[in-house]
Amino acid sequence: MQRFRTPEEVLLQVFGHRSFRPYQRRAIDELLAGRDVMVLAATGGGKSLCYQVPALLRDGLTVVISPLVALMQDQVRALQARGVHAACLHAQTSSDEMWEIRGQIDADELDLLYLTPERVLRTGLPPRTSLIAVDEAHCVSLWGHQFRPDYGKLGELRSRRPDVPLIALTATASCEAQEDMIRVLHLRGPVIRTTFYRPNLRYDIQDRADEEEALFSFLASRHRADSGVVYCQTRRQCEEVTAFLRGRGLSAYRYHSQVDMLERERSASAFLNGEGVIMVATNAFGMGIDKPDIRFVVHIGMPTSVEAYFQETGRAGRDGNPADALLIVNAAKRRMLHSILEAEETALEAGPAERAERERRAKAMTGLCETGNCLVQTQLRLFGEERPPCGQCVNCRHPEETRDVTEDALRFWNCVKEENEKSGRAYPRDYYIALLRERNPDRSAQHWQHVVRLLILEGLLWMRDAGLSECESVLEVRENDGYRDVLTGKRRLRSRKIEPTGKRALTRPLTEGEKKRAQALRKWREDAAQREGRALERLLTDAEILCLAKRPPRNADALRAALHGAAERAENWTDELLAVLRDHSSGFF
Repeated sequence: MQRFRTPEEVLLQVFGHRSFRPYQRRAIDELLAGRDVMVLAATGGGKSLCYQVPALLRDGLTVVISPLVALMQDQVRALQARGVHAACLHAQTSSDEMWEIRGQIDADELDLLYLTPERVLRTGLPPRTSLIAVDEAHCVSLWGHQFRPDYGKLGELRSRRPDVPLIALTATASCEAQEDMIRVLHLRGPVIRTTFYRPNLRYDIQDRADEEEALFSFLASRHRADSGVVYCQTRRQCEEVTAFLRGRGLSAYRYHSQVDMLERERSASAFLNGEGVIMVATNAFGMGIDKPDIRFVVHIGMPTSVEAYFQETGRAGRDGNPADALLIVNAAKRRMLHSILEAEETALEAGPAERAERERRAKAMTGLCETGNCLVQTQLRLFGEERPPCGQCVNCRHPEETRDVTEDALRFWNCVKEENEKSGRAYPRDYYIALLRERNPDRSAQHWQHVVRLLILEGLLWMRDAGLSECESVLEVRENDGYRDVLTGKRRLRSRKIEPTGKRALTRPLTEGEKKRAQALRKWREDAAQREGRALERLLTDAEILCLAKRPPRNADALRAALHGAAERAENWTDELLAVLRDHSSGFF
């Protein structure tokens, strides 16, 4: 393709636009000067221009690393339609296509080459690579909501080619994920941030058991002839909701991994080019979809994280006109989320740290469903952006349906801090709840579980793995600006008046032998609690009983480790607990 002299010339002649957004021009200037850059911009903000324009101004090849084959193919087709020499290599590329593309690379005929992280790590960068773009860069971070191990290894590219500038782009990265991106990718340039605030997007949450009727009522009252996306938690639910909407006379299409490729392409085409079309999909749909007039995004059930929810709702209203984001949730859907995460962890063979992070994100997402604070303000704070309340989300519109829980939140936070400092250890959630229930018998366990979720959502509590694969994660406090704002009264924590679930994540079923051990441990706990005059959870938490039942320790040291080093419990009742375990662990000791 012809070479251009200025970014503006590329923008006008290739992409048909007359002016850049300020952040785009700054990112382009950094890359043209040979410096790294990280770009954080809202979904639909035109991030791809930040590397596509320099690719047509710099000598050599721009390598774009992208997580999804479908997304790569869409971008390559769009570039080729504009006369740009672009190609992609992935697992579905035929051998003939592969040889053709390699010939183009050797002949210096390509401007952009799209690769999956797996392929670029296996084959390395082409010799004439002059720019690296890492799209969806939050995937490099364990704290990102779409962590992929191969993305986490992309830092190796910098050690191989430290002279090549790199741009990392994302629309959804928490503060922790942003720090990880800089560290993993060895970024040496500036971080360019734009506001994630979308004033045209109105957030609503409905706690409804009749979710399909809630969906239809919403569509009939607000979006009778509009196009939008309905996200479902499972493929089966996709099928059911699609059939329901078609039965009500609406133009609905299904999209999930078990739908054959031809039907998915037809459905995507109908959605992109039609009016009044509803796409009912799992999270397999949406990334890279360029449809500015999506008027609504509905979630039936919770996404796996606040970051995923923010990214998916951000697909609505890209044209700047009013749009809605509705989350329909109930107790059954909260439980389903934990089941989905459990299945994913098993399939991915997730380690303790990854499981703890998945659990933290799920609790934060549940907290978003339960918070009484501004939904927009709460989500933006996750990404490091402070704004006043939006004035139009459900909590801003109906403050009378929320209640202040600041004092209880501070009680729980202080309890965690005091206990952890006193023992030098962190404990599972239920340990602190047992303490607080002794001090505040009028507060239920479900109430405190709800408070924990709000504190995790607000970033005031953190979860990490306990070092024992079958145990609950443990809690630690964060003494940050958010905590200080709550302590001084500058910020209040509010809760929606909805039914709490109090349902913890599912684990693998116990064997018969493990059930007998757990039953014996509960019996010992009841007897000891009565004898000592203590709450049950002060002796053994339910999570610890599960640990001991599944992996009975053989000696006092192993028991102390299983109890997270809780010296008093381990020393006072070591002999009793080991005797109970020995009596119900035939063949183990």
